[in-house]
Amino acid sequence: MSEAQQLRKVRDHAEAVVLLDEWEQSDEPVSSWCRERGINWRSLVAYKGVPAEQPRFVEVTMSPPATAGQYRVVLNDGVAIELDDHFQEATLGRLLRVLVPC
Repeated sequence: MSEAQQLRKVRDHAEAVVLLDEWEQSDEPVSSWCRERGINWRSLVAYKGVPAEQPRFVEVTMSPPATAGQYRVVLNDGVAIELDDHFQEATLGRLLRVLVPC
């Protein structure tokens, strides 16, 4: 087993923020700094520049229309959007971009 395989990965974004802050205050190369702490440096730098709030992926399912020309879109969080044949695709896109982060 190589040394890189024996080093642990960063657990999550919160840990990465703390570790990146500590490393950036040191004068050491990231690989040396991580090795001394038993951390895989690639795992740490993968978080560099990543925002704390990652985009969530939302599964959109469509149920059969209640009546002709009426549609109900239910997001996986239980939020429902009801549409008819006259909806505008751009408006639905804007609505989904607002709802997904909630």
